[in-house]
Amino acid sequence: MYNLHKLKNIQWGDFMDNDKELCIAHKIREIRKTKKITQSDLAVAINCDQSKIGRIETEVEKYQYTDDELHKIKGFLGIEKAPLTNKELEDFRKGLYKWNDLIKNGLITEARERQNDFDVITSLTFEKNMILLYRMLEIRLVLKEANVDLAEKKLLQYEPEICEASDEVKYHFYFFMGSLNIFKDKFDVALQFYLKASNLEDCILEKDPSIHFNIATCYSGLGKYVFAVSTLLEVRSAFDFNKTSVLWVYVNNLLAVNYARIGHITKARNLLDDCYEEAKAINDTDRIAYVLHNQGFTCFVAEEFDKAIDYFNQAFKFYKKTDRYYPECLYYKTRCLIALNKVSESKLMLKVAEEELEKDELYTVLFKSLSCLMTLSDNLCVQYIEEVAIPYLIGANEHFKALDFCKELGTAFLKWGAGYKIRLLEIKGKANDIRDKILFGEVNI
Repeated sequence: MYNLHKLKNIQWGDFMDNDKELCIAHKIREIRKTKKITQSDLAVAINCDQSKIGRIETEVEKYQYTDDELHKIKGFLGIEKAPLTNKELEDFRKGLYKWNDLIKNGLITEARERQNDFDVITSLTFEKNMILLYRMLEIRLVLKEANVDLAEKKLLQYEPEICEASDEVKYHFYFFMGSLNIFKDKFDVALQFYLKASNLEDCILEKDPSIHFNIATCYSGLGKYVFAVSTLLEVRSAFDFNKTSVLWVYVNNLLAVNYARIGHITKARNLLDDCYEEAKAINDTDRIAYVLHNQGFTCFVAEEFDKAIDYFNQAFKFYKKTDRYYPECLYYKTRCLIALNKVSESKLMLKVAEEELEKDELYTVLFKSLSCLMTLSDNLCVQYIEEVAIPYLIGANEHFKALDFCKELGTAFLKWGAGYKIRLLEIKGKANDIRDKILFGEVNI
């Protein structure tokens, strides 16, 4: 029997017809037995003697079904669309990847309508790897529908079979385990699975740039902004993108944000200008809002606080309170108001945050820190930012925000004079440690 997971460079059509494990006769015999159909029943269906069925099933190198007989048999067994020949298997695999493209492009209704064309493979128990490949791509569809619980249940269900599966199947399993963990914001776990998948890229029919975008997303979520930038630049150079595609807009957006985080303001702005036009071209209001948010963030980094607030206000016209980036937009608008020393407006925004945001641990810490930032003359406020907020943000991989608070404390300690010299050195040390994590953070596989 072929060890399929070692044959990653072999196409399905390369298998020989006379291999006893993969030949048509043995496949039909297995289906016949599974359906509890006798040789006699099959013989009647194709208008031949039972002895012919017996000879074909036992002496496959000498006797074969004709094309007409094979067509009648598939109809009789109820597997008209099932791939039995090597050519059919190869076409079926290509069809699976076309179905996968529908899912990737968000054509969920059409993908569900087409699913019956591929579900037939599950009746061929001997095609374990093809069945698993289908099951893996089905999980992508479940994830696209944002049914994370069902996707996790399916991945855990098939996990015991992955060890003996082909590298192609393993690629998709690792990919979707990564995606599952991104949904849960577990970027460290997701990254490990994505990197395993990327090592198996040569096994799939077409390379998928989204895996490298997802790797960059993990780096970004882990506060490794330099790693994210280098990965995204590789994606841009390695793949031929349709400049109006959603993924292209995502890549440029994420690249711009990480450029801004490491201080490359001009590069970030140029990309975001392009992103805005691209988002408008595909009429993606979610992306338009996110671009406006990121333009505001870039202005914040450049200390253009009034301009940043204007962009955040434009983003709020698109954001709903339930949107993922709404609290982030609220946070940075408040942060800009504090930087401009607009006390009454800052207090109003803090009140809005308290009333509108659910009890989220991260944003509870962040908005309390902003409140403390307004009264740094109070030693308890300094203590909260220094001993609670900054360590928490470092632990949450919110390195940019942690650096921002380090900078504010450093400025205050410097202003307050010699009595704060030791604390100034300590806060500078923390800031340097954070920068090291951003620049040289290790990836554990």
